[in-house]
Amino acid sequence: MWWNQVFEKAGFRDAFQIRDLPDGANPLDARYNVLHWVHRRERGPSVGPNYRDPRTGEIVRAIVRMDSYRSLVNHDIWMGFRPALGQGADATSEQMAMARRRQHSAHEIGHTLGLAHNFIAAASDRASVMDYPVALATLDDTGRVSLANAYAPGPGAYDEIAIRYAYTWFPDAEAERAGLAAIIAEAEDAGLRFITGGHAGPRGSIPDATTWVEGNGMFAALERTRAVRSVLIDAFDERALAAGEPHSVLNRRFAHVYLHHRSALYGVIKHLGGLEFAYTLKDDTLEPTRRVPPVEQRRALQAIIETLAPAELRIPDRVTALIAPAPSGWDSGWQWDGDPAPLASDSGDAFNPVYVAHAFAQETLDAVLHAERANRITHFHATDPEQPSLDEVLTALVEATWVRSSRGLAGGDAAVLRGTQRALLDALLDLGGNENASAQTRAVVERQLRALQTSLRPARRALGSSADAAHRALAHRHIERYLAGEDDPADRPRPAPIPLPWP
Repeated sequence: MWWNQVFEKAGFRDAFQIRDLPDGANPLDARYNVLHWVHRRERGPSVGPNYRDPRTGEIVRAIVRMDSYRSLVNHDIWMGFRPALGQGADATSEQMAMARRRQHSAHEIGHTLGLAHNFIAAASDRASVMDYPVALATLDDTGRVSLANAYAPGPGAYDEIAIRYAYTWFPDAEAERAGLAAIIAEAEDAGLRFITGGHAGPRGSIPDATTWVEGNGMFAALERTRAVRSVLIDAFDERALAAGEPHSVLNRRFAHVYLHHRSALYGVIKHLGGLEFAYTLKDDTLEPTRRVPPVEQRRALQAIIETLAPAELRIPDRVTALIAPAPSGWDSGWQWDGDPAPLASDSGDAFNPVYVAHAFAQETLDAVLHAERANRITHFHATDPEQPSLDEVLTALVEATWVRSSRGLAGGDAAVLRGTQRALLDALLDLGGNENASAQTRAVVERQLRALQTSLRPARRALGSSADAAHRALAHRHIERYLAGEDDPADRPRPAPIPLPWP
């Protein structure tokens, strides 16, 4: 019924109603707009399609499908938080799941009313239910994790503007033109933005247009989520299990903890080669495009490097020791539909934290060195020397990984550092061989690879452990193959991506 509040702002009283289906009515009957509650065990989205008269565009029927699976995901997230929440948690698993269910139901019904996703609304104080929200976790004054404000409790300012624009009644065409223009001007004055579709994807250029993230700025969001993640990891233990649950379940619950900062990190990555833009028309007052300032791009680069440190990627030994294979008879497909656990291992029954760290470092560096992003960095610097160059970005990444010494690091952290070094090398080799990378981008990548090859010459391999020497020798050979035009990505060791269901 959130939408009824919004329709009143558009001049309609009790315009939005929800009723039980009449006795004997068929839910397939086109005369009814139906909301289906569906129970299922496999992953999949809820949807809110509508059907329109092709002659007028009028919405004539809507069918919403809400699935139960998403509440299971919310429960896993809460259970992963449970050790840090302690006995006095300010939200139970059910309360958090139902808060998400209310927001999610409003979201899908919003589609049936004609609204598209708005993937930048979260950056304006949760301005719309049409964004993809993640549970907002914060630390209170005592450093304790709080979920008191996990999801917005109602519609936002953008939702009101959108419904008023779509549904306000005007007496004639002239009044409609003036009235709609006034609503748009009101939205602009309020700073309400709209970005949808693929423009909010991982390769996008607008930092705030990032899904599954909360916060009015990505730097603050990353700082907050890293702080919460640290507390969650430090507290994680068997309290993340309910009575009678096998330890194998900890894999997927710890995955949500370990990747708690993932979406905010993507938002920070988008500052590199970042381009803010709006869907402007002629005579609009909005600025069509604006490059992200150089100081923000360099700040983002340093923040990214901090997340790649071995101490950030490390998984404590006590957590590793808790994660066991699923017992015989346990239906591991109740949530994952037969898929492997999200935190995969290359070591059979043994959970491998180094492999997981490598996988996340690979994901991060692949995003940083996406061909379109690298091309933007190259292009922006060519036209404005104040903008960071691709060479500057790559040099900083190489210095933070390959130039860094593993001496003084414990065995696990040294192995994590090697995984991060390997992830950067593979990201560089992939970018250099990407047909979508510009000639200038590929030239910079090759220069960096040649410099790295020199640093990996045999005389330097004795500086570290035997594991370091073997690792560097393999890297040297793969660079040689690339420079000889013989690179085979399938022959290079790559960890499996880390999948997580939508929250």
